[in-house]
Amino acid sequence: MSAVSCFGSIWILVIAFFVAKVLLTSLSFIRQICAGNFCVSAGTYSVSFNRVTGVYSFSVLSTTNFDKAGLVLYPNPTTTTFAINGAFEKVQVYAITGQLVKTFTKTIANQNFNIADLKSGVYFVKAVDASNIEKTSKLIKQ
Repeated sequence: MSAVSCFGSIWILVIAFFVAKVLLTSLSFIRQICAGNFCVSAGTYSVSFNRVTGVYSFSVLSTTNFDKAGLVLYPNPTTTTFAINGAFEKVQVYAITGQLVKTFTKTIANQNFNIADLKSGVYFVKAVDASNIEKTSKLIKQ
């Protein structure tokens, strides 16, 4: 076994141990782990390692930015119409199969959307605002 191959194998073991320690840390609710002067917050990471140069990098595989307001559809369930809690550039209604069944453009807040012609079932409503941010919510048609 060459020295480079042995060095690479050792680094792989060190990184595997470090990732396992990070995962165990996140399970035991400790917020941060430090190895020397290198500290990492508990979480899930993608680890890249170059066996030739010995360079490794970590990237976080999660986000803490969640829009808690979401898309509010009412009434839900509905029989003929529904409204949304905001103004949107485009509102699209999709069947559970993914087929686009209705499109509404340039909507205003609390506008009623007529879906009387749709069959009873579960639909997804996707709304796109002026900043091109998409929000999706489930709608039940009775």
